[in-house]
Amino acid sequence: MSADDQRRLLGVALIDAQTIVAVGDGALMRSDDAGVSWTDYELAELQPRTLDAVAFADASHGIAVGWTYFVSGQQTPSPHPVSMITSDGGVTWTGPTFPWEDYSFSLRTICMTALGTALTGGFAYSGGLVALSHDFGATWQPVAADPEHFVAPIGATCLESGDLWGVGGPALIHSPDNGQTWAFPSLPDDSLLLVDISFVDATRGFVTGGDAILSTVDGGDSWTRESHPYAGEVSTNLDAITAAGATVLVGGWRATAAGRVGVILVRVLTHEGRDHDWIEADLPPGTETISDVALTPPS
Repeated sequence: MSADDQRRLLGVALIDAQTIVAVGDGALMRSDDAGVSWTDYELAELQPRTLDAVAFADASHGIAVGWTYFVSGQQTPSPHPVSMITSDGGVTWTGPTFPWEDYSFSLRTICMTALGTALTGGFAYSGGLVALSHDFGATWQPVAADPEHFVAPIGATCLESGDLWGVGGPALIHSPDNGQTWAFPSLPDDSLLLVDISFVDATRGFVTGGDAILSTVDGGDSWTRESHPYAGEVSTNLDAITAAGATVLVGGWRATAAGRVGVILVRVLTHEGRDHDWIEADLPPGTETISDVALTPPS
């Protein structure tokens, strides 16, 4: 990726300490040297599209999701969901695998377990969509809508325990059994606009959006608002969160008089419950926003 490349990168996944896959506006690329150099996967023949998120189940199987206004070579008035899959660590990709003619939605999030269960979701003017795959994204089935709960996930996390979580606005959706049954846990504040979610294990997790970071230590039965350097600042947008091992990362941006400034917050967890405070990471000058964050998977 050259310095004059103006495409926005919106999602990132770390396969290992050296291998990175990033997606964005017309972008699907891989680095094998920790981001020093990049190989672009050609998307032109697959129609213009934006890829919002990418996730890997292991070193081989990955899914990238997003949306396009082109179906079968024709421009459409509304976005259609797109998913692409890889089985060789992002060297080659195939797709789309999502039945795009059947839905007018943009897919905004993706997560996947080592066994190939994947959860994606998104929204359009007509509502929200939640979809599930059990074969590394090769086929998809919509999750049946609940008329009493509107959820349009733009953040998701999949745990090896079988717990699947999605978040969008003030709403959560949760399956404890790989998508067989679903529940809609409540949050303490229904005015929050939450956009991402991550769990350390089946009991401890975090959600974020706006200036808010909420945490749970009881599997989502209750949530507590966290104190951090930008809590209460309405000019702050914390758009991404991830947890791996004992580390939690949050990314986003703040509005200042000089323009947007990117933000990354870091927290280290301890087994004794005496967690470190959230601290702000130093970013290169000129960083305007952090759209996604990722951590190297624990070995």
